[in-house]
Amino acid sequence: MKRTAILLVMALLMVSQLTYAADLRYGVKLGVNLANVSVDPAPSGIDYKTRTGFGFGGIVNYSINEKMDVRTEILYLMKGTKVEAGSVSNEWKVDNLVVAPFYTYTLAQWDCKINPGHDAKFFFQAGPEIGIKMQAKDKNGNNLTNWNSSEVALNIGAGLAIPVGPGHLIPDVRYSMGLTNLTTTSGLTVKSSGIQVMFGYLF
Repeated sequence: MKRTAILLVMALLMVSQLTYAADLRYGVKLGVNLANVSVDPAPSGIDYKTRTGFGFGGIVNYSINEKMDVRTEILYLMKGTKVEAGSVSNEWKVDNLVVAPFYTYTLAQWDCKINPGHDAKFFFQAGPEIGIKMQAKDKNGNNLTNWNSSEVALNIGAGLAIPVGPGHLIPDVRYSMGLTNLTTTSGLTVKSSGIQVMFGYLF
């Protein structure tokens, strides 16, 4: 928890410093998270399947140069998994408030046909994600016991920046890999994972 708190403070300090930069843009983001977990050791006869959740929030984007940007997202993100054991099923509904600073690098750019005179970009993105638990319940509303209050993950993906109107439409896909254990249960390791399809707009 202490390590996560330090990382969260560092991320928020980075955002606060960027607010003084001249080349700063703001935006919004929403999308779908195809969430799951890995459990080690895997219990016999239990399957963990994808839970479809949603994410939404804001973006702060700082352009370092023509090819490199720092984009920080602050999102409410639905995670968790569906649990099946024979004919019995349950759902772990885990929602986090996440701070996700991304470093993006433009791999290609071209004149946009729908907005001539403005470049569209294809970019690579990677960065950490610091999540604070907002809720962790099963499908009946019972609290999940022994669930950590925070987690750290790594996000890697790619996306497009398409000039539309006064700003840019930002569709992207990223894979999120949990780095820290979600449970305090001794001898058990639970880590999150997810494929996120997001749509943002930078003003």
